[in-house]
Amino acid sequence: IRQPLLARRVKSEFEHVLQLDPSNIGGREGLLQFYLRAPGIMGGSASRAREQAADIAKLSPLRGHLARATLANFEKDPSAAEREDRAAASEFPDSIIAVTTLANLLTNSNRRDEAFALVDRYLARKPGDVLALWWVGRVAASTGMRLESGEQALRTVLVAPGVGRDPNLPAPANIHFRLGDILAKKGAKEQARKEYEKAIELNPQLDAARKALKAL
Repeated sequence: IRQPLLARRVKSEFEHVLQLDPSNIGGREGLLQFYLRAPGIMGGSASRAREQAADIAKLSPLRGHLARATLANFEKDPSAAEREDRAAASEFPDSIIAVTTLANLLTNSNRRDEAFALVDRYLARKPGDVLALWWVGRVAASTGMRLESGEQALRTVLVAPGVGRDPNLPAPANIHFRLGDILAKKGAKEQARKEYEKAIELNPQLDAARKALKAL
């Protein structure tokens, strides 16, 4: 019952952002998501989403590629989405957002070796990048590939400056949870148990860690 009212408020807030600052990319990305997600009766419109993507591309070629990839995914055009993600990673090879966006696409389409190679090249240029190391650990934990390097990456992330304080970096509870997954896949159940318990201690709402602990 409340959704129509909330939808109008959401759209109004994003439009207000752009009234104050037409160059605000976040506001345009918010409107793009609104137009794609909202039904037509609530203001949703694929054509208006495309207009926002075009405006975003004028302000930032990188974010423009990602916006067009979002549109392509919505329109169930995986070839176009990959083309845009590849363009972003090719034109902006030092952007962690561009690199991990393409890496996630490759991982989800069962091209994990190519995904890891992409992130490895990024880390060769930017060794110690926390978000790239987090990606390595998270994907190792979920796929069972490169468990040793995944564990090492997560342990590095766990002690990295800013982790636990900077909201843009992985939360310690999530790092311990993924470490638990890796250790469980390696057969180190007691170590995995400790990591899951630490994750739950840090974030009692982390249900995935509770399920994993119960499954040991």
